[in-house]
Amino acid sequence: MAERPESSDHPIILIVEDSDSQRYLWGRRFAGEHCRILEASTGSEALQLATDSDPDIVILDVQLPDRSGMEICRTLKGTPATSAIPVMLVSQVFQSAEDRVAGVACGADAYLTGEEPVEVMLATARALVRLRLMNRELQRSEFRLRALETAHRTAEHKFMVAAELGTDLIWECNLDSGEIQYFGRLAQPSNRFARDLPQSLEGWLSRIHGNDRARVAEEFEHHLADGGDFDEMYAFSIAGEERYWRHRAILLRGCGGVRKWIAAVRDVTERRLTLQRLQISEERFRLVAESATDIVWERDLKTGRITWLSGRDSLLLGGVSEVNLIDDYYTRVHPADAARIEAALNQHVKTGEPYRTTYRFRVPDGTYHMVFSRAHAIRNDKGEAHRLIGALIDLTEASMGEGALSQMAAIVEQSGDAIVVKSPDGLVVSWNAGAERLFGYRSDEMIGRHIGILVPEGRREEEEKLLTAVRAGGFISPYDSERVCRSGDVVPVSIVASPIKDRAGRVIGISTIARDVTEQKNNRLAMERMNEDLRRLSGELLRAEDEARRQIARDLHDGVAQTFAAVCMNLSALEQSPSLQGDDDAAHRIADSIELAKEGSRELRTLSYLLHPPLLDELGLSSALKNFVEGFTRRTGIAVALDLDELGRLSPEAEIAVFRIVQESLSNAQRHGVATRIGIRAKRRGERLELEIEDNGRGIKGGWPWREKSGVLFGVGIPGMKERARRLGGDLDIESVPGRTVVRVTLPMGLQK
Repeated sequence: MAERPESSDHPIILIVEDSDSQRYLWGRRFAGEHCRILEASTGSEALQLATDSDPDIVILDVQLPDRSGMEICRTLKGTPATSAIPVMLVSQVFQSAEDRVAGVACGADAYLTGEEPVEVMLATARALVRLRLMNRELQRSEFRLRALETAHRTAEHKFMVAAELGTDLIWECNLDSGEIQYFGRLAQPSNRFARDLPQSLEGWLSRIHGNDRARVAEEFEHHLADGGDFDEMYAFSIAGEERYWRHRAILLRGCGGVRKWIAAVRDVTERRLTLQRLQISEERFRLVAESATDIVWERDLKTGRITWLSGRDSLLLGGVSEVNLIDDYYTRVHPADAARIEAALNQHVKTGEPYRTTYRFRVPDGTYHMVFSRAHAIRNDKGEAHRLIGALIDLTEASMGEGALSQMAAIVEQSGDAIVVKSPDGLVVSWNAGAERLFGYRSDEMIGRHIGILVPEGRREEEEKLLTAVRAGGFISPYDSERVCRSGDVVPVSIVASPIKDRAGRVIGISTIARDVTEQKNNRLAMERMNEDLRRLSGELLRAEDEARRQIARDLHDGVAQTFAAVCMNLSALEQSPSLQGDDDAAHRIADSIELAKEGSRELRTLSYLLHPPLLDELGLSSALKNFVEGFTRRTGIAVALDLDELGRLSPEAEIAVFRIVQESLSNAQRHGVATRIGIRAKRRGERLELEIEDNGRGIKGGWPWREKSGVLFGVGIPGMKERARRLGGDLDIESVPGRTVVRVTLPMGLQK
């Protein structure tokens, strides 16, 4: 039912009367009432208008051409959407007391006859309309009231949930009386602090530690005077313990001028203790850093000063003491890397995003070593970063002096595949001869550069996902991708990636093996072309087969069938010959020959029809399928249910394809499935034709696809069906289990003539 807007002041009156003149009179009677008139001449039309328009009254004639007015009234009152609409029955014929009783019994709000004065009818209608409008307004008021109640309950619920989950304690203090009412976790009866909460503001202030009480009281007075923010932290005595609480509050003025203080209190004792433990842990950290094998450093973000906690005498630093400020440090960083690593550090400080990167660092002998760096920001209780703690690993030094690695390096260098070692953020650390041959870049050109220069524009996201997965310790199985060579050529490659970890299990690099799969790709394309040629040849064979079937069927019908007919005619004439009268044996043999000739003629006609049904060309697919199914049922005794939409004529190729698929499916259901019941449905679904053949046979052994133990698909029927569907741009699918086999075919309806 359409919704009536609240602002609609004009009542809707539905007049149901089969007499045009009576409808006109009723409309004239309400002409000055500022109302909207709807008219209906039948009961069905009245029900539809009542449902769609939600009128304020229905003036209903008892006698209508299609249904009784009382029946219409009963339907309106029995339907929830229209039951509240007032109905006034009127009649010029049915005027007895029994008629009035029957009208009221069917739910009418009033029953008036032609004997009633017009003024009575109008007054009754106006009264019913006023009652309807009053009921509407009452319903709207009730709805608004329920909405307000729901909003109030929701607000209360949200407040209680916030009190119990979001903050440890919420309290409301009446500043005139000093009384406090508590909510929240600490106020729950099961909490050990609930029983010791002070009941007045004076009692609350007395529990604050002496070192904090004067400060909190002073801030409280300022808060009352100017209404500013109140946010204080102090020690508070409760249940024999000293807790540290953070107290935030606002002032509210309630009904009658009563002032209220709404406060939210959070227990920060554990946080304070954590900060104290952190200070102790930092001292322990310094002791551990002194004995660490990595180079551990600390940087003051305000002054830029760097403190080397360990590793000052390493090959990387060489015992020098001049690298004490961040500006000094960046003079040792390769110029091409400095801006990148500083941007990464700033991003870590700002957002907390992990900082792990690789760059080149100049050692005292003037050469550059590749280093891996990671850092973590230390923040104060406001979440502001003030220090950085980090570590450096000399990747170049870590790879020196290990004989096993030397042997492995020789193997890598001689490999025909491109083997590349990258830092966790994608900078090239190692580049073998295979990579030089495949991509065209020399080792000295690639080391220190980002691997992204090899990645085509459309595969950048793919490479970033690979780096992310391996940084997390994952192994990337071989997958096909593409890379850009120095010449600009795009080469297909198969890629494997794995993480390189240090002794502590941290990922410090990524090993990638790329293999040129151009030859394999070309072979695959050649195989696809061969398959396409095979499909084309298969289609030509199917067309040749259909044409041969058509020709053989025509030859059988026009040749051999006519010969059989002539033999039958000659034998029938011979049977009537006077010379054979009395020779019972000869007559018997001739009669048998006539029956054999007729049977042969019938089988020949059936064979000719199965080879190519003439109805397919003459009347189309639907007629051919109906004729074929009837003949199939006569020959086999299998019940076939045929359900066809109005398909119209399809192209000759589509009609013969659908017919052959149905023919082959029924043959398989009879011979292999031993089915006793088959259903065929052909439906139009938008621009598609959907064909479904279902039988109750024993199914395809082993399910679909149907294969021998050797793995070779046997039989040509099902592959031929699939090829027919594919050639028309459609699909064929088979679902087979014991007791049920379904062949589903979908073809485009664009194949219509």
